[in-house]
Amino acid sequence: MDHDEVMEHLKRVAEDLGEHFDAVQILATRHEGTDSHSFAMGAGNWYARQGLAHEFINRDRAHDQAIEIANEITFDPPDDGEEWKQADVQ
Repeated sequence: MDHDEVMEHLKRVAEDLGEHFDAVQILATRHEGTDSHSFAMGAGNWYARQGLAHEFINRDRAHDQAIEIANEITFDPPDDGEEWKQADVQ
């Protein structure tokens, strides 16, 4: 499938999905030998599609950061009894 055929296929798929959704953004890559090619096609509200792409990236970054933070944090409750579980009431 050459570049024009890929873009036409993505356009058809985006338009088909666009019949059911307000905004569609397709991001795809294809690896050929040592080269990678990226393709993008969308349908619907351009600003909503931009928001979808940014949310995708930001959510992935946040997930990775949460994992890194969780790997660094350790919680060792005090072992001097059960009083630490009680709320400090005065």
